[in-house]
Amino acid sequence: MIIGENIFAMLLGEKFFKTFTNKEICDSAKSTEAILALTAESREK
Repeated sequence: MIIGENIFAMLLGEKFFKTFTNKEICDSAKSTEAILALTAESREK
């Protein structure tokens, strides 16, 4: 999903979301969960 010129969001189903982590996925009726990622041209930037 494109939110802005340099802002994007990925909305994932649970099965695909599980491929990003080895940790347990929480019950979203009781908790909130997200994975955040930032990109840059280099570590210095």
